[in-house]
Amino acid sequence: MSHLDDLIDQLDCVLSVSQAAKALGKHPTSITRAIERKELLAYRLGSDGHWMILREDLRDALKAGTPSLREDDL
Repeated sequence: MSHLDDLIDQLDCVLSVSQAAKALGKHPTSITRAIERKELLAYRLGSDGHWMILREDLRDALKAGTPSLREDDL
């Protein structure tokens, strides 16, 4: 198992943008950017419009080398 798998396996099954950003040491804007560019699959739940990210989708985006998740934060 890789270091990435170890990191991801410790996360909740469903993450908010803030939780994903904290786990990756990124600004939440970087996560939102990846979602908007369709580099990271996410779902909007409820009328408040908060994005929810599945742990496995985050793992897939990281393994694919998603540009928005590699860029320097704001």
